[in-house]
Amino acid sequence: MRATSQKWEDIWIEIQAFCQSVGICIEENDERPRKRPVKQPSALDCAFVTSTLGQREYQTSTDKNSLKKKWVIQLYYPVLDTLLGECSTRFSPQSMAIAESVDAVFKCDFRGAESLLSQYASLLSINPKLALTEMTMVTTKLPSVSVENIKKELATGHYPNFKKLFCLALSLPVGTATCERSFSAMRRIRNWLRTTMHQERLTTLSLLHIESNLTEKIKAEDIIDAYDAATAKGRILLH
Repeated sequence: MRATSQKWEDIWIEIQAFCQSVGICIEENDERPRKRPVKQPSALDCAFVTSTLGQREYQTSTDKNSLKKKWVIQLYYPVLDTLLGECSTRFSPQSMAIAESVDAVFKCDFRGAESLLSQYASLLSINPKLALTEMTMVTTKLPSVSVENIKKELATGHYPNFKKLFCLALSLPVGTATCERSFSAMRRIRNWLRTTMHQERLTTLSLLHIESNLTEKIKAEDIIDAYDAATAKGRILLH
């Protein structure tokens, strides 16, 4: 994506269409006052600078597409470079190989899915050779390779090995994200006001918070009724 400008051309067309629909003018105004370029402080000579410090704003160009070049240089490429750098920092080579294999499954690229098969084929009882054959058959029957089309074709039940691999590719990222989200929820639950709670209470609150999509459906009246029915006589009436 970083090496080609085709994606940027599509994004630029979408930007122009959006600005035109909401009445925003993005034409470059050559009559705006020019300030003196910002120089990098000497204190940053020994530091790794990730920002342009504003120097690129004052670079002029005689090209008709200078505005588009300005944004692709100042915004598009820096954002892509930051994302690629963060991916290399945050994820190990093994995790990146698995992510690429998941993407290859969605594209019906068997060669790219070998990393995923090598780790999970024996665990899920997947025959790699049969999975290759079934993937090839699915590709020839589809009008276009997409997740929705693959789902419809696999619903017939004629491709058991490829179906297991496809279900693994769909569920693997979700399982990883769920684990990461659980650790983030722990910091919100065990704050400085709840540092003395025991493990049982912490586990219960974490379960309620993490499974919030299910707990939102629970009515407080039902909980009161269940507690009232379970308590012995002589307690305070809850109704």
